Amino acid sequence: MLRKFILLMLAFYTYANALQDPAEFMQQVTSNVVVDLNKLPNNEKNQNLYDIINTKILPQVDIEYMARWVVGRTAWMQATDAQKKSFIKAYTTLLSRTYSSTLLSFKDREMKYYRIGNADYQQLQRVQVICEIQQPNKEPIKAIYQLHLVQGEWKIFDILVEGVSMLKGLQAQFVDIIAREGIEGATNLIHEKLTNE
Repeated sequence: MLRKFILLMLAFYTYANALQDPAEFMQQVTSNVVVDLNKLPNNEKNQNLYDIINTKILPQVDIEYMARWVVGRTAWMQATDAQKKSFIKAYTTLLSRTYSSTLLSFKDREMKYYRIGNADYQQLQRVQVICEIQQPNKEPIKAIYQLHLVQGEWKIFDILVEGVSMLKGLQAQFVDIIAREGIEGATNLIHEKLTNE
């Protein structure tokens, strides 16, 4: 009897802690976001839109990893903890504003997700998921989401659209100022961009 109980508990634990299929994960995130988006009364950038991004999308993004990558290893290692926190906060706001434009343009479009490759995702640390954004009378737009495991959960760390990496694009915006002024210069540049938006 005890043996059966232990086996049952092990089976339940395994099921409860099974790694989610990354394509299903992305579809679920999108579905949750679309439900909230459709409740918005208009198609403008406002606090309600940013709240959806901040509560439904950004928690699925590995922001600290992205921030470290954009800044570069040397500048990140040279920065103080306070400078790192300040940059991550500014960078998070920048991501929120970046996502807002994309969300509004694809608000009423159907999106389908599928994984690249046939490897067992439960054996991988990184995966790529293709998103097909349907368009009326046109070929779908394709985006590739790069995900990796963080404490047993999938997190997005980059998006490629038409082969262009968002992460590399952001890094290119900051490379010169980081070389001159370090991470603090990059933080100030983000604040300027947000002020002039």
